[in-house]
Amino acid sequence: MLQDREQERQSTGEVYISFSGEAYEILEDIARRKNKPIEDVIEDALGLERWYQEVREQGGRVIIERNDGSVKELVRD
Repeated sequence: MLQDREQERQSTGEVYISFSGEAYEILEDIARRKNKPIEDVIEDALGLERWYQEVREQGGRVIIERNDGSVKELVRD
């Protein structure tokens, strides 16, 4: 039975994650704002992180322009 569960997790990509209370509140807030389940919010975040890493690996930069015209480069590890 445990082996069946493990095989199912591997085929669907299912994982179990524990978040701090603060991190979970952030997830809930984003999910509520986007009207999406938390799982979708996490998948969106992974997609954005992958895109960011690809841009940086190709020598690109990610620039944020606010409504007031101020511009800032997004730099992360």
